[in-house]
Amino acid sequence: MKIFKTYFGILFLSLTVISCTNDINVSEAQLIKQIVETATDGSSITTSINYNSNKITSIDNTVKSSTFSYTGLLVTKIVELDKVTNHTTTLVLTYVDNDLVKITSSDNYVVNYVHNTDGTVSYEKWVKDASNIDVKVNHGVLYYAAANLIKEVTILDNTAANSVSTKTTTYGYDAKNNGLRNAAGFSVLLNYGNLVSKNNTISKTEIAEVKNTETDQITSSLNQSQNDYKYDAGGYPTEIVGEKTFFNEAHSNHAKTLFYY
Repeated sequence: MKIFKTYFGILFLSLTVISCTNDINVSEAQLIKQIVETATDGSSITTSINYNSNKITSIDNTVKSSTFSYTGLLVTKIVELDKVTNHTTTLVLTYVDNDLVKITSSDNYVVNYVHNTDGTVSYEKWVKDASNIDVKVNHGVLYYAAANLIKEVTILDNTAANSVSTKTTTYGYDAKNNGLRNAAGFSVLLNYGNLVSKNNTISKTEIAEVKNTETDQITSSLNQSQNDYKYDAGGYPTEIVGEKTFFNEAHSNHAKTLFYY
């Protein structure tokens, strides 16, 4: 089977809201420049991450590219190109006091975020239907601890009237350095989910439930994944062995991910 596509799409998950200014000296910051995903059949795909100082300017491989525009240290626009379909999506990001509060997509959807006093972040996704009416697709809550996204609860709003669909995702982390953490403005991009957490994800558990509100019957499913890491002397990952690619795509033929700085 040919190597999988690496995905950079909106996932509506996120990270603790912290200041976009880094305490790390830009000249000393360790930043991932290249990611090589290798499959069990030996095929591979290389993703290049390009920077201006410590600002990400683009993430690019043979199937998809994302370009980033900034206002100061905040990412205010992301343009994503699917090289297979030649479809371009533009995301406009809005902030209040350095907190991401809204993402507006050229694909006719909007995601609104509310930063709660208890440190959680609530969100809602709205789309335009055929009649140009706003319809809520899903909503949920993001939970954080020690600058890591530890849980996300998502409730679907466009299901049948007699059912409630909920997905709960929990993450476990190591105590090492996320190789993208030093990138300016990246740690507040809620649409990149656990990828912008302070540490590296070593486990992920997804529980999906559908409850029939008339009978109270619940149907559920469980999906778990685990990652094994190797690190350099500075505590940054150099290799991941696991079921998922770095950008969270699950593939049965995924062998490992290699990082180059």
